[in-house]
Amino acid sequence: MGYVTSHFTSSSIGREMLFLLGSHLASAIETRCFGLNADDGSWLQHTWRSHIALACHKFEDVSALDDEAAAGAINRHQVHVLIDLNGWSGGNRVQVISRRPAPIQVNYKNWVASAGIPALVYNIGDLVVSPPEFQDDYTESMVLVANSYFISGHRYQYLLDHRVQHASQVQASAEERGKAREEHGLPRDHFIVANFNNLDKLEPRLWTEWVGLLARHPRAALWLQKYPPAKAARVYQMAKEHSDVDMTRLVMTPFFKSDHHIGIKALADVFVDNPTYNAHSTAMDTLWGALPLVSLPEEKMAARVGASLLAALHSSWGVVRTLADMSAVVERLMKRPRQLRRLRLAMENARHSAPLFDTVRGVRNLETSLRLMWEAHVADTSGRGGRHRPHIIAGDVGPISATQSYLASPRAQQGRAERDALEAKLFAMRVETTDAESIS
Repeated sequence: MGYVTSHFTSSSIGREMLFLLGSHLASAIETRCFGLNADDGSWLQHTWRSHIALACHKFEDVSALDDEAAAGAINRHQVHVLIDLNGWSGGNRVQVISRRPAPIQVNYKNWVASAGIPALVYNIGDLVVSPPEFQDDYTESMVLVANSYFISGHRYQYLLDHRVQHASQVQASAEERGKAREEHGLPRDHFIVANFNNLDKLEPRLWTEWVGLLARHPRAALWLQKYPPAKAARVYQMAKEHSDVDMTRLVMTPFFKSDHHIGIKALADVFVDNPTYNAHSTAMDTLWGALPLVSLPEEKMAARVGASLLAALHSSWGVVRTLADMSAVVERLMKRPRQLRRLRLAMENARHSAPLFDTVRGVRNLETSLRLMWEAHVADTSGRGGRHRPHIIAGDVGPISATQSYLASPRAQQGRAERDALEAKLFAMRVETTDAESIS
């Protein structure tokens, strides 16, 4: 297996890849990582890059090589399946991929759409984020994994033991929650509608819905993240253009670097997602914190990620059909605090048992798909028949995490011991970022 990207850093892709790499079945799969970016020496980037390098069998920095040499370096590793984690995103080296250094090359995760690059022959998604009826939108053949295509290591990286995390949970008292809100510059008693997406994703139709909610509900507040900072001034300007928006109910906070941001953000009451380009890693943060997410799936792959994540968390009540439905769900939660508490409690429980945060289960499902890709390739090149580049729908291996129960047979006990050992290994891979806010 090969992974190539310019995002082997502290970026969301880098953080997710660390635990994906660590979860691969080491007895059957060797992993090679090829960095298209150089280490810039900053604490966050260097720390995550170093951990990623230790998690794979071999890490090679090809950032200083030209396209031909970089492709040759990858090819010398005799990779069977090469996964491109860039597509057309920043730092891409499309000309490296276009030289086809591996027999099977796959578009995954970062470019959440068809790449339209002939050398990428498969696109990994799932039945919700890239349903079969939309296959004509893709130049690649579809690979539909079980549950959600999105694999992360939240259960290992983001521990739920910080004081602010406890204050955000259902069992916390109103006093404890209110105090935590005040400590982070949030209104103590308001119903907080949040959106922590990059402000570049903000669109007029959603802004109009937010303004309407604030106008109709004096005890509602809107919480956005001041990122990128240059866009925050424009948001303030738009708020002032609406005379019915009380500026004291618009809260904008800086980008949080440390892992405590999971608990801080969960102090909100609901996350209302952007329809055109959904929250991806940000949605995973939201759901791991058991903050309700309301998402409107549209046709594009990037506009269906929220629905995919909610389905894999068994929380599809948050999937709506129209913007009006989105506002209606939020208003219902405003008026029915007991129902909101029940939903949040269900999410707190589901994050430990539903497929979404079962990292190893997601990786085993991914490995099944990779083997099917290779079998289809061998059948095609050997002349044994089989459709060239078939669409692939893979089944679910079932629960893997150590929180599940197992049969008492010796074989089952051995399997449990192996799973427990893997769980311990993954928890040990956690990167400590408590001091990230103060380290440059």
